[in-house]
Amino acid sequence: DLIIRCGSSGGMNDKVKTGDVVVVENIRTNSNYGEWLNMPHNKEDTIKVDSELVSLAHKCARELNIPLISTTNWSTDNFYTPYNLREQGERSKCDTVEMESYVLDTNAKYHNKKGLTILTVTDCMNKDGSFSSLTWQEREQTLSNMFLVGLEVLVQYSKMNKV
Repeated sequence: DLIIRCGSSGGMNDKVKTGDVVVVENIRTNSNYGEWLNMPHNKEDTIKVDSELVSLAHKCARELNIPLISTTNWSTDNFYTPYNLREQGERSKCDTVEMESYVLDTNAKYHNKKGLTILTVTDCMNKDGSFSSLTWQEREQTLSNMFLVGLEVLVQYSKMNKV
């Protein structure tokens, strides 16, 4: 009934910083993946994630004492572009970037399931053009918070839905 993606993302503005755990509340994309499933969307649209799941993620994070930030995520098909992270953020009107949340959300809806994406910001472009990135040691230590939130969402969701 519920599919959760946990992964890493880039930060595209000052709303997020490296190490932040985020829940994707809205998705914007340049992908045409949905067209292959007869689920096209207008590429100017913002796709809303199930608000009850986003609220549940925040509740679980609070109970675990893990700060959680809601974001609008740019789920892109392009790994390389002529635009830096901040420019992509301005163009897409998004806070974070990765490549899977839109496909997960589309597949979940196609199969009449619910989808949620929880990410850890591993890289950010600073205002001065420099980059902040988590080291491998920091990744090892900080990514666990994202997984803890995701697992707690699964546990509480299953209890609520008696799965």
